[in-house]
Amino acid sequence: MYIKFACNISTMFTDLPTLKERYEYICFRSPIHFDAVECQDPYILSIDEWREIFDSCSKRGAKLPTWELINSPALFNVFPGEQVPTFDEYKRTVLEKTLEYAKFLGCSKVHLILGDLSCKQNNPDELNPNSEKIVNLLYDSVHYLGEEKITCLIEPLSLKERENYYLRSYKLGYQIVQNCKHDNLRLLTDIYHLQRLEGNLSETIRKYMPLTGHVQVSQVPWRDNPFNTGEIDYRYILKILRDVYFGYIGLEFKCSTLTDLSWISSYTR
Repeated sequence: MYIKFACNISTMFTDLPTLKERYEYICFRSPIHFDAVECQDPYILSIDEWREIFDSCSKRGAKLPTWELINSPALFNVFPGEQVPTFDEYKRTVLEKTLEYAKFLGCSKVHLILGDLSCKQNNPDELNPNSEKIVNLLYDSVHYLGEEKITCLIEPLSLKERENYYLRSYKLGYQIVQNCKHDNLRLLTDIYHLQRLEGNLSETIRKYMPLTGHVQVSQVPWRDNPFNTGEIDYRYILKILRDVYFGYIGLEFKCSTLTDLSWISSYTR
């Protein structure tokens, strides 16, 4: 069985300085063919600018990749500190923009990036009163986006990525998804974070996969090419993923256009 990979144009091919150049690279010059893309911050470009890029690539004969995943603007950037806005405030400042881009791009998955909490002293596997406020905001957002057929994703982040993020545990993330009344909330299982937060990947991948809506990969500790030297044996991990996950795997790792990505072809052919 083959594996499907989505190119993350926010992290890959960073020797090309703009999203436009990276998108055009995978359409025309990349030695690896990608049927899908994902992007952390498509809002860098306006919808009109994206439309111009798509029109230009189409006229030049490109088969445009599908959009698999975008992130929402981060709550911790829009509401700094530990502010938890009301749902109406969050909808007006974040969700409406996210939905506008998702609809235009034809993207049915959104990673909702929420806020920070000063909770290092607390058990990351358990909710506390402050994190409950964020989770309630999440559930309202999931309901709102579910009416538009959008799957919402939450991702536990390791301390190295964001020290005070509200969600630092896959156990808690799994519980939050389980307790949601709406079936369009799922986990984003990033193998990089799963290794840093919990390890025991053979078991934890299978454990969290029933509620997983998207998978991403990169090597630990440097978040680089999965087949670089590091803590994770991706030859083994990809065999596991091939048996339990059937969507696109996001390639959210740092690389340039000179990086050897020939390993991808051995899984996609």
